[in-house]
Amino acid sequence: MRMSYFGDSYDFIKRSLLECLSELGHWSVVPMFTETVDTHEVEELKVFLQKPVISSLRLTNENRSSYFKTAAAIDQHLFIDPNTGPRLSEGGRDSVNYLLLSEIILLAGQRPRFLTMVFDQSLGRALESARRDEVKKKLRKLHEKGLFGFAYYSHACFLILSKDETVVNQARGCVNQGLGLPRSRIVEYQSADIPEIR
Repeated sequence: MRMSYFGDSYDFIKRSLLECLSELGHWSVVPMFTETVDTHEVEELKVFLQKPVISSLRLTNENRSSYFKTAAAIDQHLFIDPNTGPRLSEGGRDSVNYLLLSEIILLAGQRPRFLTMVFDQSLGRALESARRDEVKKKLRKLHEKGLFGFAYYSHACFLILSKDETVVNQARGCVNQGLGLPRSRIVEYQSADIPEIR
């Protein structure tokens, strides 16, 4: 998360989703700061999202292993807020902007009864149908790794994941009923939707 964008329209969506999903239990935020932030900025974020922020550290390629191990030990739902989104491959010089596949598996796998929600602004600038297929491919890849989930689909997306299919179904119900979203905004992986990923 870059604090220079704090308070934009995406942040209002984040707050709405967190508020809606709080019906399922307590949430904490992992902002994935890629710049140094001061305590005043962290406090503003906490107040705005109305959720505890569990790390004010700057994420680097050097500290990311310990950074996510700490987050994986939290016994509650987590919202992860990378600059760009999830990346289903590993590494790269710009990887601090992404939550990597291994980290998603760690976070969800170590907290199997809880939800992990990931902000996703990494979709290409393709046609609507291609962007939806990109979301489905991510969900399929995560499903192959043992995670259930769905996405709130808009100009930016949010992946909502868990090892527990029941809690994912409860989350989908919260989003559908609590926010009154049209069904077209919920994207799910169905085995017949897309070809196998190689």
